[in-house]
Amino acid sequence: MFEKLCGKHALGNIILTTTMWDKIDETTGQEREKELKGQYWKSMIKLGSTTIRYRNTKDSAWEILDKVLESGHNRHAVLLQNEMVDMERQLNETDAGRTLYTALESLVKRRQETLDEIQAVSKEQTDQEILKRLRVECDELQRQLEITIADLQMMRISVGKRFLRYFTSPYRLLIICDPTP
Repeated sequence: MFEKLCGKHALGNIILTTTMWDKIDETTGQEREKELKGQYWKSMIKLGSTTIRYRNTKDSAWEILDKVLESGHNRHAVLLQNEMVDMERQLNETDAGRTLYTALESLVKRRQETLDEIQAVSKEQTDQEILKRLRVECDELQRQLEITIADLQMMRISVGKRFLRYFTSPYRLLIICDPTP
Protein backbone atom coordinates (compact mmCIF):
# COMPACT_ATOMS: atom_id res chain seq x y z
CA MET A 1 0.00 0.00 0.00
CA PHE A 2 2.82 2.37 0.89
CA GLU A 3 4.51 1.74 -2.46
CA LYS A 4 1.24 2.49 -4.26
CA LEU A 5 0.87 5.67 -2.22
CA CYS A 6 4.37 6.97 -2.93
CA GLY A 7 5.16 5.54 -6.34
CA LYS A 8 8.50 4.05 -7.29
CA HIS A 9 10.23 7.38 -8.00
CA ALA A 10 9.52 8.83 -4.55
CA LEU A 11 10.64 5.77 -2.58
CA GLY A 12 14.20 7.09 -2.67
CA ASN A 13 12.98 9.90 -0.40
CA ILE A 14 11.72 7.50 2.26
CA ILE A 15 13.76 7.05 5.42
CA LEU A 16 12.54 4.01 7.34
CA THR A 17 13.33 4.56 11.00
CA THR A 18 13.50 1.97 13.75
CA THR A 19 12.88 3.09 17.32
CA MET A 20 12.94 1.75 20.87
CA TRP A 21 16.64 0.86 20.72
CA ASP A 22 16.99 2.15 24.28
CA LYS A 23 14.30 -0.29 25.49
CA ILE A 24 15.74 -3.59 24.21
CA ASP A 25 19.12 -5.25 23.99
CA GLU A 26 21.15 -4.76 20.80
CA THR A 27 20.88 -8.38 19.65
CA THR A 28 17.06 -8.41 19.85
CA GLY A 29 16.94 -5.05 18.07
CA GLN A 30 19.20 -6.28 15.29
CA GLU A 31 17.02 -9.39 14.80
CA ARG A 32 13.86 -7.29 14.56
CA GLU A 33 15.55 -4.82 12.23
CA LYS A 34 16.75 -7.69 10.03
CA GLU A 35 13.17 -9.01 9.81
CA LEU A 36 11.85 -5.56 8.85
CA LYS A 37 14.52 -5.09 6.19
CA GLY A 38 14.28 -8.63 4.83
CA GLN A 39 10.52 -9.01 4.82
CA TYR A 40 8.42 -5.87 5.23
CA TRP A 41 10.71 -3.19 3.82
CA LYS A 42 12.63 -5.28 1.30
CA SER A 43 11.00 -3.97 -1.87
CA MET A 44 11.16 -0.37 -0.66
CA ILE A 45 14.87 -0.66 0.12
CA LYS A 46 15.47 -2.15 -3.35
CA LEU A 47 13.84 0.97 -4.81
CA GLY A 48 16.02 3.38 -2.84
CA SER A 49 14.50 3.80 0.61
CA THR A 50 17.07 3.97 3.40
CA THR A 51 16.97 2.88 7.01
CA ILE A 52 18.25 4.48 10.16
CA ARG A 53 18.06 3.81 13.87
CA TYR A 54 16.61 6.30 16.31
CA ARG A 55 18.25 5.64 19.66
CA ASN A 56 16.28 8.21 21.68
CA THR A 57 19.21 10.64 21.84
CA LYS A 58 19.79 14.14 20.47
CA ASP A 59 22.65 12.89 18.30
CA SER A 60 20.44 10.19 16.84
CA ALA A 61 17.68 12.71 16.10
CA TRP A 62 20.19 15.02 14.39
CA GLU A 63 21.48 12.12 12.34
CA ILE A 64 17.95 11.50 11.05
CA LEU A 65 17.41 15.19 10.31
CA ASP A 66 20.74 15.31 8.46
CA LYS A 67 19.53 12.46 6.22
CA VAL A 68 16.27 14.32 5.56
CA LEU A 69 18.12 17.52 4.68
CA GLU A 70 20.62 15.66 2.46
CA SER A 71 17.81 14.17 0.41
CA GLY A 72 15.97 17.51 0.07
CA HIS A 73 17.37 18.24 -3.38
CA ASN A 74 16.16 14.87 -4.73
CA ARG A 75 12.53 15.31 -3.74
CA HIS A 76 9.77 13.77 -5.83
CA ALA A 77 6.05 14.23 -5.39
CA VAL A 78 4.39 11.07 -4.20
CA LEU A 79 2.34 9.19 -6.78
CA LEU A 80 -0.94 9.81 -4.94
CA GLN A 81 -0.23 13.54 -5.04
CA ASN A 82 0.48 13.44 -8.78
CA GLU A 83 -2.62 11.40 -9.51
CA MET A 84 -5.01 13.50 -7.41
CA VAL A 85 -3.60 16.99 -8.04
CA ASP A 86 -1.95 16.92 -11.46
CA MET A 87 -4.20 14.35 -13.11
CA GLU A 88 -7.33 15.41 -11.15
CA ARG A 89 -8.28 11.85 -10.22
CA GLN A 90 -10.50 10.83 -7.34
CA LEU A 91 -8.97 8.59 -4.65
CA ASN A 92 -10.61 5.46 -6.07
CA GLU A 93 -9.11 6.21 -9.50
CA THR A 94 -5.55 6.17 -8.15
CA ASP A 95 -3.20 3.22 -7.77
CA ALA A 96 -3.34 3.58 -3.98
CA GLY A 97 -7.13 3.85 -4.05
CA ARG A 98 -7.52 0.72 -6.15
CA THR A 99 -5.16 -1.16 -3.82
CA LEU A 100 -7.12 0.08 -0.81
CA TYR A 101 -10.38 -0.94 -2.47
CA THR A 102 -9.06 -4.46 -3.08
CA ALA A 103 -7.84 -4.69 0.53
CA LEU A 104 -11.23 -3.54 1.82
CA GLU A 105 -13.01 -6.10 -0.37
CA SER A 106 -10.77 -8.82 1.05
CA LEU A 107 -11.47 -7.60 4.57
CA VAL A 108 -15.23 -7.71 3.95
CA LYS A 109 -14.94 -11.28 2.68
CA ARG A 110 -12.86 -12.41 5.68
CA ARG A 111 -15.19 -10.70 8.16
CA GLN A 112 -18.24 -12.23 6.50
CA GLU A 113 -16.65 -15.69 6.64
CA THR A 114 -15.80 -15.23 10.32
CA LEU A 115 -19.33 -14.03 11.02
CA ASP A 116 -20.73 -17.11 9.29
CA GLU A 117 -18.45 -19.35 11.37
CA ILE A 118 -19.53 -17.69 14.61
CA GLN A 119 -23.18 -18.07 13.68
CA ALA A 120 -22.65 -21.77 12.85
CA VAL A 121 -20.90 -22.38 16.18
CA SER A 122 -23.68 -20.52 17.99
CA LYS A 123 -26.32 -22.87 16.60
CA GLU A 124 -24.53 -25.87 18.12
CA GLN A 125 -23.75 -24.20 21.47
CA THR A 126 -25.89 -24.82 24.55
CA ASP A 127 -23.81 -23.04 27.22
CA GLN A 128 -25.55 -19.68 27.81
CA GLU A 129 -22.36 -17.90 28.89
CA ILE A 130 -20.55 -18.94 25.70
CA LEU A 131 -23.62 -18.01 23.63
CA LYS A 132 -23.65 -14.57 25.24
CA ARG A 133 -19.95 -14.01 24.39
CA LEU A 134 -20.51 -15.24 20.83
CA ARG A 135 -23.42 -12.80 20.40
CA VAL A 136 -21.26 -9.91 21.63
CA GLU A 137 -18.47 -10.93 19.25
CA CYS A 138 -20.96 -11.36 16.42
CA ASP A 139 -22.48 -7.91 17.04
CA GLU A 140 -19.04 -6.25 17.06
CA LEU A 141 -18.00 -8.05 13.89
CA GLN A 142 -21.27 -7.05 12.21
CA ARG A 143 -20.65 -3.42 13.19
CA GLN A 144 -17.12 -3.57 11.73
CA LEU A 145 -18.43 -5.22 8.58
CA GLU A 146 -21.00 -2.46 8.06
CA ILE A 147 -18.31 0.22 8.48
CA THR A 148 -16.04 -1.50 5.96
CA ILE A 149 -18.89 -1.86 3.45
CA ALA A 150 -19.71 1.83 3.88
CA ASP A 151 -16.05 2.68 3.22
CA LEU A 152 -16.17 0.61 0.03
CA GLN A 153 -19.33 2.34 -1.15
CA MET A 154 -17.79 5.77 -0.56
CA MET A 155 -14.89 4.84 -2.84
CA ARG A 156 -17.05 4.06 -5.85
CA ILE A 157 -17.41 6.57 -8.65
CA SER A 158 -20.28 6.55 -11.06
CA VAL A 159 -19.91 6.19 -14.82
CA GLY A 160 -21.53 9.62 -15.18
CA LYS A 161 -18.82 11.22 -13.06
CA ARG A 162 -16.17 9.45 -15.13
CA PHE A 163 -17.58 10.90 -18.36
CA LEU A 164 -17.78 14.36 -16.79
CA ARG A 165 -14.17 14.09 -15.63
CA TYR A 166 -13.14 12.91 -19.10
CA PHE A 167 -14.66 15.89 -20.87
CA THR A 168 -13.36 18.44 -18.34
CA SER A 169 -9.86 17.02 -17.86
CA PRO A 170 -6.95 18.20 -19.99
CA TYR A 171 -5.54 14.65 -19.86
CA ARG A 172 -8.60 12.99 -21.44
CA LEU A 173 -7.90 9.75 -19.66
CA LEU A 174 -11.09 7.68 -19.61
CA ILE A 175 -11.45 4.69 -17.35
CA ILE A 176 -14.86 3.10 -17.71
CA CYS A 177 -14.32 -0.14 -15.84
CA ASP A 178 -15.98 -0.31 -12.43
CA PRO A 179 -13.73 -1.74 -9.68
CA THR A 180 -16.62 -3.81 -8.33
CA PRO A 181 -16.83 -7.39 -9.57
